[in-house]
Amino acid sequence: FLSSNLNDSPLEPEHTMSGNSIKSMLSERKLRQLSRRGIGDQLHYVSKHLKPSYLWDLSEPTVATVDECIRRFNDSFNTRHLRSVQIGDCDLLVCNPELTLQHLKDVVFSNNVRFVDVSSTQRRPTLLTTLPSDLEVMLRFLLRQLDRFSLEDRKLLRLDLKSGWNMCSAFGVFLGFPVVYWCSVESDSNCLSMEELKVLSVRCPKSYDGTENLDLGASNEVYSFSFPLRLEPELGGHVRCWFEGLRTRFADLKLTMTSRVCCYPTVAL
Repeated sequence: FLSSNLNDSPLEPEHTMSGNSIKSMLSERKLRQLSRRGIGDQLHYVSKHLKPSYLWDLSEPTVATVDECIRRFNDSFNTRHLRSVQIGDCDLLVCNPELTLQHLKDVVFSNNVRFVDVSSTQRRPTLLTTLPSDLEVMLRFLLRQLDRFSLEDRKLLRLDLKSGWNMCSAFGVFLGFPVVYWCSVESDSNCLSMEELKVLSVRCPKSYDGTENLDLGASNEVYSFSFPLRLEPELGGHVRCWFEGLRTRFADLKLTMTSRVCCYPTVAL
C-alpha cells in the first residue's frame, strides 16, 4: 500500500493502490525502459552502418518525438548524422543518409537486391529477372531525393510517393532487406495466401550501451524479412551471401541468423 500522508492514520479507500495496480505501474515502467533500450539499439545499428534505416514503430511517429530521441542518444553514441524521412502522412524512418544513398545506388545499378513478384494476378510468387518500369521509376525517384537530401542541412525529408507506386517495395529497400516483395498496381491483394514463407531474423546480442545478452531469444533483432520457400533454390544462396557480408564487416557484433517456415491464410504487405 502507498499513502500520500506521513502520519499513521488508516488509508482512505481513494488513496489505496492495489497490488495489481502497483504491478501494472511497474510493468509500464519496465516497458518504457525496454522500449527506450530497443530504440537506442536500432538507432545504434543505423549509426554504425549495420542497416540503412529504421522504421519508427514505438509510438505515433511525430517528427519532434523522433528528433528528441535522436538528440538524447547522442550522449551514448554519435547520432548527429541521422536524419528523418517521412513517407506519406503516417510513416517515419530514421536513416543514415550516406548508407541509404549507397544502398539505393546498389539496388538500381548493381542488382544486389532480389525482387519477388507477389501480384494477385498470378498463381504463385515468382522472382523478377528485370525491374518493372514503375518500380525502376520509383527507385530512381528515391535515389534523386536522397542524393539532394544528403547534401543539405535539413533534418527531415518528406517523400510523397505516387499512388501507383508500391509502398511495400519502398520500405523493403529503405530497410535494407536482401529480398523485397513487389506487386503490380492492378493487384488488390497478393498471392501469398497459404504460401510457405521462410522467415529470417538477424540478431545481435550486444546492446548500444555495451552490455551483452547471450540469450538468443532476448537478443536484439536487426533485420526480419521473408521470402517464399518455393524460391529457396534461387534466393537461398543470395541471402546467405548477404548475411556473410554483414557478419564479416561487423565481426565484433557476433551476429546470428535464424529461420523458420510459416504459412498464413492472408499476408498483409
